[in-house]
Amino acid sequence: MITFKPFFGLANRMRAMNSAVALARDLNTRIKIVWVKDNGLNANFSDLFNIPSFNDIEIYEPTFGFYNLPYTMRYGWYMNMIKNVLRIKFDKVFIFNKLKMEKIKPDSIKKYNKIFITSYSSDFYDCEFDSDLFIPVPKLMYEINELSSRCGNQTYGIHIRKQDNKESSHYSPTELFEKKIDVIIKEDNDARFYLATDSIKDKDFLVQKYGERIITNYFDTSRSSPAGIGNAVIDMFVLSRTKKIIGSYWSSFSEVAAMLGKVELEQVKKM
Repeated sequence: MITFKPFFGLANRMRAMNSAVALARDLNTRIKIVWVKDNGLNANFSDLFNIPSFNDIEIYEPTFGFYNLPYTMRYGWYMNMIKNVLRIKFDKVFIFNKLKMEKIKPDSIKKYNKIFITSYSSDFYDCEFDSDLFIPVPKLMYEINELSSRCGNQTYGIHIRKQDNKESSHYSPTELFEKKIDVIIKEDNDARFYLATDSIKDKDFLVQKYGERIITNYFDTSRSSPAGIGNAVIDMFVLSRTKKIIGSYWSSFSEVAAMLGKVELEQVKKM
């Protein structure tokens, strides 16, 4: 059995969980997903998605205890303590909390009965994205369907990441999205755009400039509340239903939205 704890934000967790489930299935074993509410994502899995109805997956949402401790700190003594405790319970432990990580090979770990993995990324195991793992709860799906119905068939997705991502903000400034929108309109006069961004300033500016071509919502998408994370899910899934996504560099949110809908993603980046 694999016990897997994803961490960081929504898209990071979704990608990482997808890879962990694929690994478990390739090993023909069950998986327990430990989904912890924290500063990176203050919402339970069940606040956002239906619990998967697959017999090989369990969702565990602890409110306190050892699993609720952060596994992302760089302090050697702290991580050594975490690893030592985990090794008492598990036969094999993988803690992926750095930018580069090893690939897990199923043949090398199939001899272990109890495996623990924690990661913010999908890089530890390559696989296809299974959107059936992430079906929004009914109240979110209703909003997704309502917004999607306003978009129509000629709507492009725009995702501008700003507040908590320095790389995205630096390499994908708003003016690059303006230029891309102008090019699309020149080629397709009927084009409309669903705008998802954590910047109210950018929303105001683009709505003022492009008027009714921009479809967006002024709701809170902060990580500090279940409602804010739920609104981020709405944005992600509406983006996934557009014909093409124009996204920010270094943003897993844009990438997961594209994988959910199997749509083309173009990340704008200044040289």
